[in-house]
Amino acid sequence: MSDTPGAVRIYHPWPAPVRAVPYDDPSDLWQMRRWVESQRAAGKTGARFTVDWREDTAVGVLHDDGGLIAEVRPSDFLVRTDRDWRVMGAGAFWRTYREATA
Repeated sequence: MSDTPGAVRIYHPWPAPVRAVPYDDPSDLWQMRRWVESQRAAGKTGARFTVDWREDTAVGVLHDDGGLIAEVRPSDFLVRTDRDWRVMGAGAFWRTYREATA
């Protein structure tokens, strides 16, 4: 897991595990940005992640050359599957995934 910085954790669903970062605090957006940039630098994605403001809330904006992929808002999860990026609300995330145990 050396290519995943800081707050990135592995979560297990059926059928395959994913890596994800929850947005619990605005500092998590910077962890997400570093993660997306590390994946981009490694050639694993063409996506970019920026931080922007929507009204009074900091949000993460995930986009690629085709435009907006998704916005990450408080309590959302940024999820990396084996094929793409996904943003999920906490309820949907926890219905699908569970935290990996050692």
